Amino acid sequence: MSSWRAKTTTVLLSLGALLLLRGVGEDGGCGQGLDNKAGIPGINVGGMEGARWSVAYDDQVTVKIKNAAGVVTTKTFSWAAGGTFDMEGVQVDLRKLCEREDVACPNEVFPHEVVMTQPGTEQHLLYVTFSPEGPLGDLSQTTLVGNVDSEQDFSIALGIKAAALGTCGLLGVSYATGHIRTEEEVNGGDPTLGFQMQGEIVTAYSGGCVINNAAGGGTVELRIPFNAQRIK
Repeated sequence: MSSWRAKTTTVLLSLGALLLLRGVGEDGGCGQGLDNKAGIPGINVGGMEGARWSVAYDDQVTVKIKNAAGVVTTKTFSWAAGGTFDMEGVQVDLRKLCEREDVACPNEVFPHEVVMTQPGTEQHLLYVTFSPEGPLGDLSQTTLVGNVDSEQDFSIALGIKAAALGTCGLLGVSYATGHIRTEEEVNGGDPTLGFQMQGEIVTAYSGGCVINNAAGGGTVELRIPFNAQRIK
């Protein structure tokens, strides 16, 4: 087995386990990004040479809280206005949480420009390389792994290297997922070229780190929609 095929298998197994845990197909609404069909490669979002993409975030952030008893509640805020949510009886200010040096909120995962590369002819294995900023800055240049499937959907695992950072590192179930539109769909150009992405970035943290209480239970997820445009 070639090295890139072996890497592809490892990545798909990791992403598959991730999305089974998250249940993306149930509440993500953006496609799981793992429907790889024989003979149907992933859409070209960079190929082996790589391509630059610009990233922009939506103003809406949804907070999903699961407490120690398993109860799930959600609240949606305007990112600019902010707001508070309850975690284990503690009121957490969203803006202040994201200002902490040990918390990487979803709008800080990808900077405004990333490079996407797809080794191999099937173009399913995806590398997303960028220069981290904010709480992820200590990683220097980093690469995350993901998958582009045969249905023009993608998934990227986020909670890998970032999970080791600080007391509030991303949990391993953090991810980005969404759909790719071709240049033909956008402006009548090349039907084989991925040109725009629309999706959601989800970052997850332990409840204990969010409320600065090691005994705290549960988890907190922050979800932000994003759009990306291929730079020619």
